[in-house]
Amino acid sequence: MKNTWPLTLVLVLCITSSIDLEARIGNLRFPIDVDLEEILGRGDSNNDGRVNISDTSFLCLYLFAGGQEPPCLNQADVDDNGRVDLSDIIYLNSWLFGGGASPPSPGPFNQHCAPDLTLPNLSCEAGCGSYLSD
Repeated sequence: MKNTWPLTLVLVLCITSSIDLEARIGNLRFPIDVDLEEILGRGDSNNDGRVNISDTSFLCLYLFAGGQEPPCLNQADVDDNGRVDLSDIIYLNSWLFGGGASPPSPGPFNQHCAPDLTLPNLSCEAGCGSYLSD
């Protein structure tokens, strides 16, 4: 029987505008495919690259006044419960103005912008990749 040992690979990515990635282990090469539309910053409901009061206003209009759907529902799901609802507005306002907990990973853009590794994931037509690649 061949001896085997577990291999743990930790990969940390800092994405700017270039997304040609490849991991190398010895002589082995592994391409890494990063879909920028799946990269997001939680809380940026209007997808303008900032998390502020305009995001709570955008959510209020969407939820209660027939406003435009957020470009990335996953970013608008501020509390990461799999739904975009009033609790997201409350959570975001609490963080912005009341010293409440920061939105779950991946947090707002001023913290980082990354893939959402939690489930469930909502649709995301345009996350922060829509302006990272500009």
